[in-house]
Amino acid sequence: MRDMVVFISWRRTYARRVCEPMIITEWSFPALDSGLPCKHGAGMRVDTQEQKAACYRIFANSMAGLPFMIGYHYFMWADEPAQGISRAFPEDSNYGLVNEKDAPYEVFTRTVADVNRQAPERHGQSSFGGLLTLTAGPAQVEVSNSSGLAACGDLRLTVQGSNRVEEVRLKPAERRGFAMPSDTTWCAELQNWDGSKRRVLGGKPLKGGPVVVNVSSQELARMPVLVEEPDLAVGFVQKLAPGESLRLNALALKLEPRSQVELKGVDTTWVCSGKTGAIFDRIESGGLVLGRLVFAVHQRIKGQDQWVESSRITRLAMQTEPQAWVVEAEVEYPGALEGPAGYRARVRAVVFKELRLALVRPLWVESLDARNWQLVEVFWFCRSAIGGSPEDDVVGGPGVPNYYRAAQFITDTKLGGCFGSLHQQDGWQVTFWTDPQGAIHPDSRLAVDQPMTPNRRWQPAAMPYLWVFGASQADVWKEFSKLSQQAGQALGLFQPR
Repeated sequence: MRDMVVFISWRRTYARRVCEPMIITEWSFPALDSGLPCKHGAGMRVDTQEQKAACYRIFANSMAGLPFMIGYHYFMWADEPAQGISRAFPEDSNYGLVNEKDAPYEVFTRTVADVNRQAPERHGQSSFGGLLTLTAGPAQVEVSNSSGLAACGDLRLTVQGSNRVEEVRLKPAERRGFAMPSDTTWCAELQNWDGSKRRVLGGKPLKGGPVVVNVSSQELARMPVLVEEPDLAVGFVQKLAPGESLRLNALALKLEPRSQVELKGVDTTWVCSGKTGAIFDRIESGGLVLGRLVFAVHQRIKGQDQWVESSRITRLAMQTEPQAWVVEAEVEYPGALEGPAGYRARVRAVVFKELRLALVRPLWVESLDARNWQLVEVFWFCRSAIGGSPEDDVVGGPGVPNYYRAAQFITDTKLGGCFGSLHQQDGWQVTFWTDPQGAIHPDSRLAVDQPMTPNRRWQPAAMPYLWVFGASQADVWKEFSKLSQQAGQALGLFQPR
C-alpha cells in the first residue's frame, strides 16, 4: 500500500510540473494459481486470481481517480507460455485475462469488467485539489484545508470496536470538527485524494506505560508488540477488536548474568550455550533442529569488503517476563594485525513464549581495531542445519520475483521445517538466495555507513527490530508474514503524557 501512495504522489508531482495528461501502461499482478512459473517479467506476484482481481480494482480505481490520468492499459490479453516467449525474451507469467487456450479467468475478468464500467464516472468526479490536514484535540478531531484549492478526502474514525468513514470536502481555509469521546481511546485516519495518509490518536489521558490501539477495521489476534521509547515495553495481543486498546507495562531491565540460556516456548526452543559467537547456537521446534542465529558486520577496510560474523560471546544476560524473555549478549570478533577488523557488539533478542518468534537488533557496535575502517552494514544470519545438517536445506517460498509476502526462509526438502526472517517497511532488508555453487546466503541487513576509528562506538538511539522465526511446519512463514504486515499497519501507539 505504501508503494501505491509513493507512486501516486510521484505521478501527481510530475503532472503539476509538465501540465500534460498521462496514460499509464503495462501493469499487472501475476497469480501463482495459474500454474505458470511466473519467474520472469515485471509485476507484484500474488497467490490467487481473487488476489489478482483485488489488486486490479485498487490500482485501476486509483488511476481513474486522478484527474490528469486519461487512461490505463492493462498488460495483457493472454498469458505467456510456461516455457517463455523465446530464449531472448523468457517471460513466463500469468498476465492474461485469458489463458493460452483463450479460456477466461472468470473471477478476474468479472472484476475487470465491473471496474472498467465504473471508470468514466469515477474519473468524471476527479479533480485537482489541495491536501487536507488532521489534528487531534481533547474530545474532537479536526480536518482543515490550508491550501488555496478545494480539497477532499476520506476520514476513518475508529472507537472501541466500531468503524465509520466520513467523506470530507472543504473549501480553502475551511475547517470541520468531529466530536470524539474523552473517556476512551480512539483513532482517526485521513486519506487524501492522492493516497497519502495521516493518523492521529486521542481520548482518555494516559498514565503509566504506553498503550497500543487497533486502528484497523479488523480484529487482531496473537500479535507481538515491542516498544522501545521512552522505555522498553513488551506485550502480546491475544485479541484486540477495532478501536480497542492494550496498555503495556514498561520493563525495569534488571538482566541477570548467565553462562547459558535455554528458552522453551510453546513449540520452539532457543538455546545459547555461550560457547560460540551466536546469540542462539541451537534453535529447534517440535524436536526438529533448525539452525543458529548469528550477528555479523559488513566492513570495508583498506578498500576490501568483508562480512565478518561474531566468533565468541563475552557476556550473556537475560530477564524473564510474563509473555517473553529478554536476552542480551556482548559478542565480538577479536581481529588480528591483518585481515578483518576486530569489533564488539551488544545485541538484544526478545523471544515471545507463544509465537515461535524472536525480535532482534544490535544495541551498539564498537571497534576493537587499531586501524580505521567503515561499518557499512549490520547483519543477522539464519544459518540453517535442519535436522542437524544443511545437506538438504534450500531457500523456501514460491521462488518468484516481487512476491507480495515479505518473509524469507530456509526449509529442508525431506524434513520440512521453516527457519527465516522478515522485515517491515523502512527497516531491515531481507534476501535469502543461493549462489551458483549452491551455497545459501540468508542475508538480513541494515545500512549503517559509519566510519570506525579505534574504540569508536556506533550506537543508534532507536532502530527497527528484525523478526526471526522457526517452526517444524514448512508453511508457518505465511503466518508471520501476515502478523508483520498487520503490526506495521494496524497498531497505533499512545505514549505516556
